[in-house]
Amino acid sequence: MKKLFYLLAFTCLLVFSKTTYATPLVGCDISYTCTSTPNIYKVTMILYRDCAGITICPGCSNPIPNGNASGCTTASASLGTSITGASPGFTGVNYGSFTLNAVAASSSFDIIQTCVAVKSICTNCNIRTAGTFSPGIEVFTYEGNVNLSSIPSACCKVALGVSSCCRTTALTTMVPGNFYTEAILDRCQGTCNSAPVFTNDAIALACTGVDITYNLGAIDPDSDSLSYEFAPSLQAANTNVNYISPFSPSYPFPYFGALTPGPVNPGALSIDPINGDIKFRPLGTFVSTLVIGVTQWRKAGNVWINVGYTRRDIQLQSIVCANNRAPIIKIYKETPLENYKELLQ
Repeated sequence: MKKLFYLLAFTCLLVFSKTTYATPLVGCDISYTCTSTPNIYKVTMILYRDCAGITICPGCSNPIPNGNASGCTTASASLGTSITGASPGFTGVNYGSFTLNAVAASSSFDIIQTCVAVKSICTNCNIRTAGTFSPGIEVFTYEGNVNLSSIPSACCKVALGVSSCCRTTALTTMVPGNFYTEAILDRCQGTCNSAPVFTNDAIALACTGVDITYNLGAIDPDSDSLSYEFAPSLQAANTNVNYISPFSPSYPFPYFGALTPGPVNPGALSIDPINGDIKFRPLGTFVSTLVIGVTQWRKAGNVWINVGYTRRDIQLQSIVCANNRAPIIKIYKETPLENYKELLQ
């Protein structure tokens, strides 16, 4: 019997179907870490691949983990990277690109959890025989350094972008187009700043009609304060994807209580800006995206300053699940033993 695990948190959420797509990219996280050298940052990018699509590295039948880890770069993975200005007066100015290499130890394993007897359709770079459960999602990690020393000092904020053509044609709430995501760092705020990291994998599946609570599990290495918000899916820097009416960045997919006036319904899509908890009850079957923007805040005197921004672009698939009741956690205090009988029903 197949079983799905529903995380109580979100990341570059991904949606998948059984159709084979030319482009396998279904989600991405990108972060940066300070190094001991000023203006040089270590960039980490986590990609999520639909195992029904082609390999991330065309022509590489088994690049990871049995092959040369440095042989699979963003170039061989058909991805583009960009360094652009994000400060007033420099917005959109191109400052080149950067190269990331695959990390074998943390690449090519599937994140869809099934029963021991059931395998997903992923081969984990041809080191195992594929199963039949779909969707199957593999995760790949890329790392490398980016040198920002040639950028004018007056350009404090810099966007590190990743793009690929194209989003899956299985999307039902938007017109498939280019995939783009980015992280923005600020070089001018005192000590060097590192981006938050997400400790939870992306959610790939949700059951229609079932309440979901999810949190990115974001941790900031500098102990900066974090705030959370929904953001639009992008096809290029500052360019939204084209949503299919009535969907939009604020209404990315069908959920209970959507477009209903009055108080927020229990199943309506919501995000807590302080702790990042995301709650919703999906309705029907669909393939969509959900993007969460995370802003870093640091206090200078009595003023809170934005010192960085990153995004998690999530592709989400809602399916009809078999009848199943989620466990309910209850606390009993000085209660007669007979009240525990309901747990056995």
